[in-house]
Amino acid sequence: MSDAANSPLISPQALHAALNDPDLLIIDATVELLAPRFDGDYQVRSGRDGWLQAHIPGALHADLYGALADQQASFSFALPGIAQLADGLTQLGISPQRRVVIYDRNDGFWAARLWWMLRSVGLYSQVLDGGLRAWQRAGLPEQSGAQASQPSQWLPAFVDGL
Repeated sequence: MSDAANSPLISPQALHAALNDPDLLIIDATVELLAPRFDGDYQVRSGRDGWLQAHIPGALHADLYGALADQQASFSFALPGIAQLADGLTQLGISPQRRVVIYDRNDGFWAARLWWMLRSVGLYSQVLDGGLRAWQRAGLPEQSGAQASQPSQWLPAFVDGL
């Protein structure tokens, strides 16, 4: 692996050059936090609608507020239990054998969140430096519409190994 491949960041140009890699898995981790209208007006929405409108070719959307969060916790975005986390990740096709690159449509906060979640279970990934905005500024291609995930098979071995 080159030094660039060991970096937690990847440039839009390097990601574009890797788009044909069959082991590459690109994940949009966007969550929409709407501007509050008054104190205590906390509104969260999935970034799925924005992802459907435009995303990096082949990218899937990760639901950090739903499938990848503990819905029973007393606070938002709590890390789910290991079985739920592993299930959510495998549904996206994430496994130790895949090269995972994460981005979001904002300032990188959500991409960093998913990067950290993967690191917490020993999985390596990279974050697109500058996110979707940098990709767009570079004039690189985009897609719209849904993408089908190909679930991975590592869940049973992963959970049994803990």
